[in-house]
Amino acid sequence: MQTAWFEHFQLDINEVPARDWRIALSYENKESPVWQLSVEQLELADVHSVLSRVWPLPQVGADVLNTMQPSGTLDHLQLQWRPEAVLAERLTFDSNLENVAFSAWHDVPAASGISGRISGDLLQGELRLASDTGFSYI
Repeated sequence: MQTAWFEHFQLDINEVPARDWRIALSYENKESPVWQLSVEQLELADVHSVLSRVWPLPQVGADVLNTMQPSGTLDHLQLQWRPEAVLAERLTFDSNLENVAFSAWHDVPAASGISGRISGDLLQGELRLASDTGFSYI
């Protein structure tokens, strides 16, 4: 296994506030290649800004992000990419959520104050709520 650890990864992209990220990236190729990315803390608003600048999203994806305007924090984010796996199993994710909010989009209601844990893959996911102050949706 090959691993790179960035204790203080400074990233400054145009209108995104500069952040000091702690990131680990690993690669393993026993039976098939597996990439793993670990990020200690990630602001959802930053993800939206960076994605819109560096990765052209399909129209639906851009519409979802621009309309929902997600905010809040992902803590201890873990992403795994298996490029040779079947499509549904190529990307898996797991993260704690802290005070996540988003606006309504079509039949999806707006929500705020979401804390807990989210995990899943390209086809499905699970959200476990854990909030002392509750959450709201409209």
